[in-house]
Amino acid sequence: MSEQSENIAELAKALAKVQASLDAAAKSSSNPFFKSKYADLTTHLQIALPILSEHGLALIQMPCGDGLIARMKTMLVHTSGEYISSVDSMKPTKNTPQDFGSCDTYLRRYGLSIYGAYAADDDGNQASRKPKAVVTPIAKPAMTPEHKRFGALVKAYNDKGDAAIENALKQFTISADVLALIKQ
Repeated sequence: MSEQSENIAELAKALAKVQASLDAAAKSSSNPFFKSKYADLTTHLQIALPILSEHGLALIQMPCGDGLIARMKTMLVHTSGEYISSVDSMKPTKNTPQDFGSCDTYLRRYGLSIYGAYAADDDGNQASRKPKAVVTPIAKPAMTPEHKRFGALVKAYNDKGDAAIENALKQFTISADVLALIKQ
C-alpha cells in the first residue's frame, strides 16, 4: 500500500538529487547463521539521512503491525509539504519480541532503500528464515581528493583520528597516497 500528496514535483526533484548522491552501503555486519555479510540499518541511515536532509527531505518510519504481522510505514516528506509513503509487511516465524524486532529492523532498512534507490541486501534471513540468494559483491568506490566526501573525511580524521579512517575503509578503497593526504 502506498500513498502520496496530490503533487510531488518538488519532492521528486529533491529525491532525484539524493539518488544521484548516494553511495552503496558497505556490508560491514555479519550474519553467522547464513555466513553472509550485510549493511545494517545504522550504516544505511548514516549514508542516507545527511543527504536526505541536505535536499530538504525527512524520513519517518513507524511500526504499525497488529501483533501477528510486522508492518512498517515509511514516509518521505519534503519541506514543501509533499510526501510519499508505503507500508511493507512480513510475518515473523515466531510470535516473540525478538522476531518482531528483526522484522521491524529489516522493514526499516528495506523501506529506506526503496526511496534511496540503492540496494538493500537481504539479511532478512533472521526474520524470514529463508535461504539467501547468492549476490555478487559490489566493489567499494575509491576515495580520491576529488571525491565529494573527501573534505568530510579529512575533518572526521582531525576530530576522531584513526577511527574515522577505519570507518571510511568500510565504504571506500583508500590508497596509501590518499591516506597520507588525509593525515596531513
